[in-house]
Amino acid sequence: MVVLALTQSGRRRAREVTNSGADSTFLASLIENGPSSLEEISTDLHIPQRQVSTIAGRLSRQGLIKREE
Repeated sequence: MVVLALTQSGRRRAREVTNSGADSTFLASLIENGPSSLEEISTDLHIPQRQVSTIAGRLSRQGLIKREE
């Protein structure tokens, strides 16, 4: 199972992310719930896993989150 977690940089910068409401909501979920799977985030945010995966990829490339196996 892949688990998504905030990086140290992500924790500091999470409040600054304003390029998308979805990105901010995604980061807020990780702040509130800690490391979570794609399925858990999808359920929490009521959005499809495919969209969660897309957001996770974007945030990962920005260095805000990391994927752990």
